[in-house]
Amino acid sequence: MRILTALTAASDRPLDAKIIKDRYGRPTVRVVKQGVMVDVACSISHKEGWVAVCLAEDGVTAVGIDIETVSERPVRLAGAFSHAKDCAAGIEDARRKYTLLWSCKEAASKVLGLGLLVDYKKIVAVIDDAGRIRIDFNGEVEMEGAAMHLDDAVVVCCRSCRPLKKGNGVSA
Repeated sequence: MRILTALTAASDRPLDAKIIKDRYGRPTVRVVKQGVMVDVACSISHKEGWVAVCLAEDGVTAVGIDIETVSERPVRLAGAFSHAKDCAAGIEDARRKYTLLWSCKEAASKVLGLGLLVDYKKIVAVIDDAGRIRIDFNGEVEMEGAAMHLDDAVVVCCRSCRPLKKGNGVSA
């Protein structure tokens, strides 16, 4: 994390960066930039030897990232998390499609700061065939992002389109 922080120029002293978590477990990287303590939004995901991290330095954008191995499990669980308006354009393989949709919802739940506390059926994920993602939560919180396909995995990174309230991220 400290190397990533240095590479993004988020800190004057990257070795002093600290990862802190809010009461919901959402990580933030606390750094010193131009002599001032700054909190940088952060999201971390790992799966079977892969690690993915995203940062937002602007102080108002919430971020979420997820990496998932393509498997049969999301196909079996689709009824528990999918919404009728979910769409993954151009993806015919059910395993890849539902892994990608699950990953979108995981990343979105991290943006919201709620993780598995959110009802994934209330998250609508629409992925176009270029991998651009648009996410809606209860018709209220909009997010956007991108998907990347690896040989046997997918990576999804999302960000809030507008500032979210402090705390759990969901506006009242």
